[in-house]
Amino acid sequence: MKISYSKSVFASGLASIAIILTLVWILVPNSQSKIPGEQASQIHTSTVAIKDIPAVCNRNNTGPFNGKVLYDCVFGLIVKSDRAFNLMTGEMQTAFINKWQHKFDLSNSFGTEEGTYQAISKMVNSLQEIHTAFLPPEAAAQVVEHTQGNLVGIGAPMTRIGIRSKFKALGENPSQEALEALSKITEDTLLVVYPAPPQGTPAEQVGLKMGDQIAAVDGHSLIGQTMSEAVSLISGKKQAGTKVVLSVKRPVANVENSFENIEIAITRSALHINQVSTEKLENDFLYVKVTSFSKTVATELSDALYLACTGKELPYETKDLLEVIKTYKPEDCAIKGLIIDFRNNGGGVMEATLDMGQTIMARGPTITIQMNSEGRNLEVRQRIDGDKYVQELVEHDAIVKSKATPRVFQIVPSIPIVVLINEKSASSSEILAGMLRANELAVLVGKPSYGKEVGQAFTPVDFGAAVKITTLRFLPGGVPLGVALIPDFEVEQSDAYLDNPTVGPDNQLAKAIEVLAGGKEAMAETIGQSKTAPAQEAKVQRSIEVKAEHAKRDSDRLAITNSSSND
Repeated sequence: MKISYSKSVFASGLASIAIILTLVWILVPNSQSKIPGEQASQIHTSTVAIKDIPAVCNRNNTGPFNGKVLYDCVFGLIVKSDRAFNLMTGEMQTAFINKWQHKFDLSNSFGTEEGTYQAISKMVNSLQEIHTAFLPPEAAAQVVEHTQGNLVGIGAPMTRIGIRSKFKALGENPSQEALEALSKITEDTLLVVYPAPPQGTPAEQVGLKMGDQIAAVDGHSLIGQTMSEAVSLISGKKQAGTKVVLSVKRPVANVENSFENIEIAITRSALHINQVSTEKLENDFLYVKVTSFSKTVATELSDALYLACTGKELPYETKDLLEVIKTYKPEDCAIKGLIIDFRNNGGGVMEATLDMGQTIMARGPTITIQMNSEGRNLEVRQRIDGDKYVQELVEHDAIVKSKATPRVFQIVPSIPIVVLINEKSASSSEILAGMLRANELAVLVGKPSYGKEVGQAFTPVDFGAAVKITTLRFLPGGVPLGVALIPDFEVEQSDAYLDNPTVGPDNQLAKAIEVLAGGKEAMAETIGQSKTAPAQEAKVQRSIEVKAEHAKRDSDRLAITNSSSND
């Protein structure tokens, strides 16, 4: 099995990261010796000290189901670790506790799983923190699957064609009915395979190609289905060894609007989907697409960069790998320019992001993490310093604790780097993109990012459920994210590409290549100009516009969430 750099060679360094992150991400023990019984059926209104509220959770508790146990577990986690709760005034915290701790004790909510889930969701959603959420077992399992990069299916990435033009035709304020109708697949908004299925997947092995349109699954038309419903039909019950038959419309080469109708049978299997793919461009430039941040993505990036730099694969054995790390010199890398594409990447495992930054950076700050713990305002400042990765726990601007550990080895030399972002680039994408720009190693091309400057602890709890709790704020490269990352070159994507990326021109990628072709001097000039007063004023103005756009986005999202949380 191939060595994972994040778990072997640099285990000591990353272990210390985990130690400090323990201060940030409140960890729940794997088991508890005591599961609380039912509380007395009396609604308390007295003030309760937060420290006296238990957070008794047991991820190994598989049943029988007890709604009160699950509710008390989640409630305790919220009041002890949620950032939104910690930033409340004392009076607001007391009001929250008095309202929600025993709100459902006299109801029938805890009699069923569904009733319990609804009660917990109402309590959690009342925080008005859009990133804190309760996850029932199925949703929790999907998060675990995503972060591990493992799944059962056919391994074919898909999107829908024709959506952009139809959405624009709805106008500025489309009705809910119109949006719901648009969510349904029609003859001209079918699923399309994009990008190409990764090598070795069941889809690739049977010849499914990029651009293939999926009309039916096992003889059942997809017309009228949502995309998630269609994907569920294709993945089935996620049982390896089962078969699915896709009715495919394959475009005929060089003949517009002409298709070949074919049936393709595929056997589902357990897969690990790589999150990193690369393409060599002209002038020794390398394009790297990162689709998400799973636990293995840092290893995948190291493998891809080293292969592109040297033409060789990183060795499997630890001894050989250590020898490579000892002798490798980044300046020997054959890559002359790098494009990293984080578009539509909503983030993932933060530790992986920090590992990835070290493969590119020689030195400099990587991240600052801010959190509030029992009234204490703490920061964890992290940076690369020579061959060490330094972490400092800071309170009141004084270093409380510092630790230096071996860094992940640098692969890429000091070359021009362009990072592609858009409105769906969030969290870990913003951390790494912001980190590179803060250290003046990259310029950004695309559209303003999502603007998610907070991180969540994913905590498995009783009965297969989990909670995502917002516990921290992050500053990429030690610099506040603000409302979003504002690109150095803001580029509108072509409608043709958004309607069908298999045939439409990618304006943003074209601009990234153009910027990269300008070389280091042109990029340094761009970075210098970004510091001038006019550029800063323009950035402030654009940030104001983006803030308004994001406020509406978040308001709409909260409205949908709260529609099921009314008292």
